[in-house]
Amino acid sequence: MAAAVAPTMEEMQQVAEIIRSGFESAHDPSVQMRVNQFLQEHAADPKFNVCLMEIATNAGSGLAEFTRAQAAMAFKQNTVRHFETAICPNVKYHQEKLKAALHDPSAVVRQALGPAISEVAKTGAWPTLVAELWPQLTQNNSPDFRSAVLGAVKDVCTYCADQLELVDAASNQCQASVLVPEMVSFVLKTEAPKEVSYATQGLFALLDYQSEEANSPIYSAFGQCLQQTVHALKKAMKVGEAASAESTRIVVAALGCYRLLLYYYTQLKAINALGEIMQMLFSLTSGHPNSRIALAACEFWRDLSKGAEYVNDLVDLRLVPDLGKMLLSKLVYDDDELAEIEGEEEYAPKANMRQQGSRPQDGDDDEDGEGSVQLWTLRRCAAETLEGLARLVPLVLLPPSDHEGGQKRMWFLAEQVLPRLQAQNWREQESAVLALGVLASGMDSSVLQYYPDLFPHLLRVLEGTPPHYMLHSTTLWALSQNVEWIYEDEERFRAYLPMLLRLMTAPKRKVQENAVSALSAVLDQEQKFLESDGHTYLASNPAYLEAVLTHIAQGLAPGGFQGFQLCILYDAIRVLAEALGTQLATPSGQEKLLKPLLEYHLVNANPTEHLVLPQLLCTLNSVVAGLGSHFAPYRVNLYNHCLGYYGKFFEAQFRVRDGAMRIEDVPDFGQNPTMAMDLITTFLFTAEEDEADLEQVKQMILHTKYPGTDFGFLDLVLVPLTQPEVLSSWKDIHDQHFMKSINFVGEFMKPFAGKLAEPVMQALPSLFLHLKEDTDLCNDMAWFLGQFMHDMAGNMSPEQQQALVGQIANHLVPILVAQAWDKNLLMNVAVAVGKVAQYQPQMLAPALDSFFVPLVHYIGETIDSGGNEEQPSERAVAFEGVTKMLAANFSVLEDPVKIKALAKAMNKFINLDQNYPSLHHKCVEIASNLRNALGGAWGQLQQYGIVFPDSILRSLG
Repeated sequence: MAAAVAPTMEEMQQVAEIIRSGFESAHDPSVQMRVNQFLQEHAADPKFNVCLMEIATNAGSGLAEFTRAQAAMAFKQNTVRHFETAICPNVKYHQEKLKAALHDPSAVVRQALGPAISEVAKTGAWPTLVAELWPQLTQNNSPDFRSAVLGAVKDVCTYCADQLELVDAASNQCQASVLVPEMVSFVLKTEAPKEVSYATQGLFALLDYQSEEANSPIYSAFGQCLQQTVHALKKAMKVGEAASAESTRIVVAALGCYRLLLYYYTQLKAINALGEIMQMLFSLTSGHPNSRIALAACEFWRDLSKGAEYVNDLVDLRLVPDLGKMLLSKLVYDDDELAEIEGEEEYAPKANMRQQGSRPQDGDDDEDGEGSVQLWTLRRCAAETLEGLARLVPLVLLPPSDHEGGQKRMWFLAEQVLPRLQAQNWREQESAVLALGVLASGMDSSVLQYYPDLFPHLLRVLEGTPPHYMLHSTTLWALSQNVEWIYEDEERFRAYLPMLLRLMTAPKRKVQENAVSALSAVLDQEQKFLESDGHTYLASNPAYLEAVLTHIAQGLAPGGFQGFQLCILYDAIRVLAEALGTQLATPSGQEKLLKPLLEYHLVNANPTEHLVLPQLLCTLNSVVAGLGSHFAPYRVNLYNHCLGYYGKFFEAQFRVRDGAMRIEDVPDFGQNPTMAMDLITTFLFTAEEDEADLEQVKQMILHTKYPGTDFGFLDLVLVPLTQPEVLSSWKDIHDQHFMKSINFVGEFMKPFAGKLAEPVMQALPSLFLHLKEDTDLCNDMAWFLGQFMHDMAGNMSPEQQQALVGQIANHLVPILVAQAWDKNLLMNVAVAVGKVAQYQPQMLAPALDSFFVPLVHYIGETIDSGGNEEQPSERAVAFEGVTKMLAANFSVLEDPVKIKALAKAMNKFINLDQNYPSLHHKCVEIASNLRNALGGAWGQLQQYGIVFPDSILRSLG
């Protein structure tokens, strides 16, 4: 296979000479800099990379081995950095050359180009690689050759496993069904640690891939050779124990495979492999000196603790008591973990500020109370496992013989955990506290029986000076897991709140963070109790609220919290605003909360910062929504900042479009522009109930310009819709902003019709194209079209209505008829078609027969999906459009299938009349339309399966 653009011999000699000069002048920095610059300048050039390949693989050229190897390494780097531009144009040529290079007489060249094969494989551009290379393993015993082949196969398994499930037309089978048993057999045959390592890692990657698809070809392939797989893993463990350099890598990969074989749990029991596997993994978890291996073994128990079907076997194998004790022992800090914690504290910014890190996602619990920026350790894994077991069965950690009544049922807690609280070693004490929190987090209600005695003890821990500050940190976390119990009694709450507030200003970061997190848990309870029975503390006792605000203000003050700590504090404020809302609109709330947020934190925020600013904007969104009109004095200030964040983003995009800035120089604004847009949207939503307040917000939006331009917020909102080329270089960013803009325009077309209607009408032909793109874009477009027609039809002439209805129907009805899309999209399309039909039903009625059943079915499905009162109102409008089309084409109901579809959906809708009194008028209107459509058949409604309630029939008269 020849390259599309081949270099001349002179060009190759020139490149080879430059590479050679770099080697010969290795001690001359100026020459090295010149060579590196030359390689970097041409790295993305396809012709240059063909030149590198020719130099690297031309064994008979007389070039020095090092020159060839350096060319090979440069090519590999370009494969990683510039695959699309540098390699893709000649990918077939490179593939042939790389395969041939595996047989190169130079070991240095083989070792350099072997990884390049893997880099090409990772891109997915070589789907036949495994089929081409694997058979050659039996034909060449060269270690370099076999390592390169196995490394490439491992990378295909890791990055492109989906390719292995594609069915070959000639053989009518997929590569996976052949490769899996071959790899298992290979592990059983080879004794070379490197080869065992690559093959075992490949097996792990395949098992990990199929874990998401229980019926995949890969899943079936492993199921068919499960016994051999177990034997191969046992062999890999044996090789790993004896090897040196590859030891940990082999054993960790094999343990990962054992963990993923839990997907074959029933089959493992059938072949009597389960007991031996569990005993071996228990031994490794409890006593292996290598922490990585012990952790990999513990992850088996972590996954096992997530499945209730495994519990009986744990009991039968008599592992429960020992497993509980072993996990408890692994909760004790080791020296390395403590050194890491101390190092983080030592190198933290001044004023007890935390380095920036990723904020935990929902559900990402911090079992050991150490904050979210943590390495995955054996301690954390043991904690998560213990929590999972407690979540499965509260008594799962008890000896099988003690399952019957009495205090013996509390064996693990009473005999294993609680005595550690009195231990002399603070690490033992801390592990017991952690266990209490973990068990409570796992919903083991037995813990609460001990809390009346434990609670004073834990408070004393918080009150005193502990032997190590992590005892404070973990105690705060453990108590936060039982905050609902604390909240049930005001005496407990009154004792607990001052403790956690005081520790918000402790000298150690980790204590501060867990104190603020504990405060968030308290505020969550405040919100839950407010929503249920109104039993609260902060809302009913100004002293409690004032104490909370005072300590929050200390964290917000200049020199206070930063980075991750600040994010936790912002989140606590968010919960506080959602729980108490207008109760924060006091002089104290304004002074201690609003002013610091708006006059210090917002002013000093970095628009391209990806941790603190997004959390601040999210918190302010909740503050604006919670305070409503009470936030009005601060509205203009916050709006100007939001417009600034939004405007800076588009300013950079305009400069790229106009050639004034390179793409690579555009700052990464992250989610900040769209979060600023969400805040402005919240201004409008919170002002909707007050006409004068809404008018003020409208005027602020209409007349405030981005500094130095004539652009206001609405002008920028329209950019993704009317000037898509501005964002054409970043599809993900374009799609994100397009959806935000289309939703804003659809939601607020009425109040801003004078500004938005004409540009949107002109852009509609291009907007329709988004109905052919991915589901999310199409979904938003479908909703928007129905909403746009509903809001703007009154401002259109009949001719304009007909033209628009025709365009919308031509794009939406085929989606409805095909029914090949996502259910949510089909529901949105059905509602949109119903809305559009309101205005020109006679245009859609002639073809109604072709889409009537999916139309009424998916409108009915939207009713099942629930929602607020506004959503049923939209569905009512859609049903009204259906009845108007029926009036224009009643013959549709001559088909019994269509009658049944209408009856099923209609009865769902009629029931809304009872739940949403405001829809009564609309229900009556729809019934009237249906009566007009049915004419003389109206009296036979029950025959159609449609039964209107008396309230609607009385209104009809």
